[in-house]
Amino acid sequence: MAIAHLVILELVSYGFLPWFLFVVVVVVGVCGFGLRGLLVSQVVVACWVAMLDVQWVLREGSTVDVPGRPDVDFVFYVGVFFRIVLVNAVLLPVGLLALWGRRRINKNGPV
Repeated sequence: MAIAHLVILELVSYGFLPWFLFVVVVVVGVCGFGLRGLLVSQVVVACWVAMLDVQWVLREGSTVDVPGRPDVDFVFYVGVFFRIVLVNAVLLPVGLLALWGRRRINKNGPV
């Protein structure tokens, strides 16, 4: 149960606006380019998550009165990788649903 709680906390830590934009990037990518768009949008979101995490740790590190650089090391990047996997795992069903809808519209014509 503690792991599920940790995963949920990691996912909601970004807030509503970034999640909304993540979904928009995935849906627009799929609707515009199909399966390739799904793959590219997952990479775009992964880069975006990494950028948000690096900005967050640098911002937090600069507010603390600790001499030296903020703690951006191998362990931090393992955590970033974990968050990227989590975010993309949540967005994958959204992309597959958009892909299914795109194929259904293309097959039957616009509704």
